[in-house]
Amino acid sequence: MKKKISIIGLLLLLAGCTAQEPLELIVTFHATGCAGFNENFSEVDYTPSGLSIITNIISDKPCYTLIKAELTRNENDLTIYFTLDEDRGDCIQCTGLQTFIYEINGPEINRSGINVKVITLLEDQEVNHTFTT
Repeated sequence: MKKKISIIGLLLLLAGCTAQEPLELIVTFHATGCAGFNENFSEVDYTPSGLSIITNIISDKPCYTLIKAELTRNENDLTIYFTLDEDRGDCIQCTGLQTFIYEINGPEINRSGINVKVITLLEDQEVNHTFTT
């Protein structure tokens, strides 16, 4: 019986040691407008606590409001979900732009080689953008 308890204890210890600490996603800015370019892009800056990122996403129109931002991690792969809701007021008719400025903070994240996938949910459409830090 003691052997079974020791093996279970060892497995729990190993699982605890290999689990990654959670990351923190902070969206500091979201702006909309008409796009002056036709491709999604991101710029990354390294900070002592993580990453500072600017992501520009092309949309069908500019009139969206950010309602939720989420982050998942799997080893060196991050997925960021931006969920937006359409503004119901008057909307300028142009190719839209969604600009997000955000930080991702946590251990071992302020380095190159992190694969990032940004999924932007614009009501009935999904825009995907990937980059590597």
